[in-house]
Amino acid sequence: MRPPRNYFVRTFQRDAGMLSRVADSLYWMSRYLERAGHLTILTYQMGLFPYFVRREFPDGRVGFVDTTGLTDLHVATLPLPKSFFGLVWHNDIIGILKGERGGLSEYVAQRQPNMIYLLGTDAATTAVLARLGFQLVLNRPGAAVFWRGDPGQSSVD
Repeated sequence: MRPPRNYFVRTFQRDAGMLSRVADSLYWMSRYLERAGHLTILTYQMGLFPYFVRREFPDGRVGFVDTTGLTDLHVATLPLPKSFFGLVWHNDIIGILKGERGGLSEYVAQRQPNMIYLLGTDAATTAVLARLGFQLVLNRPGAAVFWRGDPGQSSVD
């Protein structure tokens, strides 16, 4: 039995929107990369976005700190609570940055991320990350990006 026609239309629209966001993200990311020379991105989302980033920038100037531990062996082997999707605290980016998540916080501090990629944000999260030195530079459905760079590098435009 074939799925209804509108299934394919919805799937195409969803995928086209997602790929459009990724393409947009790659554009502004290249501008920040040009300024910083390297990007270390802290994220719990290791799917489509990191795949295309690594494809677009294969030279190693962009690295990821995967807080789930799914693609980072060091994080995966930390003696911290785990579930079927990785570390339990993977999405507590604020707690991780504040040093409240043990070995994960220590590892993130060592890697010194200058960018954070989240699937979304709210005013409270944005305010706390601003106090920690990260400025919101992109906020679209499915993508919230924070940047920590030199004061003169706070905006791409």
